[in-house]
Amino acid sequence: MRILFEGNLGSEAKILARVLRKAFSLRCKAEKKDLSSAFKSSRKLKGFVVRKTRKFRNCVLLTHRDIFVPKAKSREGDWIFGYAFGTTNQFFISVARLRSRDRRKYRKRLEFITIHELGHQLVKNRSISRNSSGRTQRQATQLTWACTARITNA
Repeated sequence: MRILFEGNLGSEAKILARVLRKAFSLRCKAEKKDLSSAFKSSRKLKGFVVRKTRKFRNCVLLTHRDIFVPKAKSREGDWIFGYAFGTTNQFFISVARLRSRDRRKYRKRLEFITIHELGHQLVKNRSISRNSSGRTQRQATQLTWACTARITNA
């Protein structure tokens, strides 16, 4: 899997690569790229809306931008730490609201959101029913905690 990052997020990309290797046994290659085509600027939201694009299939996109869900209506309630487009295996992770003065806390947040976003795809690929509301969300969160424990104990 490719981890594409922008700006000075090289050390964060290394953290993602380590997490994905330990949690999911995925080999990752990190590279700096211009990711502007994956975002649509929104004056209303004072941020960026994530966009699905074939250019970044099977990639984790790591950004410093403050990101919002597609069709976001409010700056207050629609911001996100990460987002997964299941049809293209395109995963967004934003450090804009994850940052902390405590470097350890920041790293843990980054690890957690990485596992969480890929967990959505794993749960979806296992054809788990979406009949009851929030079921896949709960299962992705349970998987996140299990994988986080695996990393912490490794």
